[in-house]
Amino acid sequence: MDLPSLLQVTISPVNPNLQPDETLVLNVVVQSSATHGITLLKWNSPLDERAGKLGIFFARDQATGSFLEGVVIMANRLMPPKPEDVIHLEPNGKVEERVELPGLKFGKGKTYELQGKWRWMSAWRGELQNHLELLDKPEQASSPECLTNKVDVHVA
Repeated sequence: MDLPSLLQVTISPVNPNLQPDETLVLNVVVQSSATHGITLLKWNSPLDERAGKLGIFFARDQATGSFLEGVVIMANRLMPPKPEDVIHLEPNGKVEERVELPGLKFGKGKTYELQGKWRWMSAWRGELQNHLELLDKPEQASSPECLTNKVDVHVA
């Protein structure tokens, strides 16, 4: 079975009613439905510490259908990953993060639909004894495209 298919990622805005100049902050929850542990490489995913600047999350104006331009960076990664770049989920476990989305210019009086889209770079069944093991165990090199739920944000 494809390990990422056992993960559900949901987002919710910390404040669904923003001021036009306010930075949007999302709660991100990754829930595993696996009966075994899963270890993930966080790079370029909603769990990445730079997730809000990697183009993972996008906002669409509900009235016009146009997408907001945000701050998007290209991240160079040094191999091997650091221990904090890998996270382990226990069977049926979950992890929660907060992600800031800087640079989105919201229009006054508008409603936006937000969603995340990415691919898990690597996922492994079970827990690694050492994060460097991931270099020797490419069990899941990448995943199908993943999507979060959609949420609405209203701008005063």
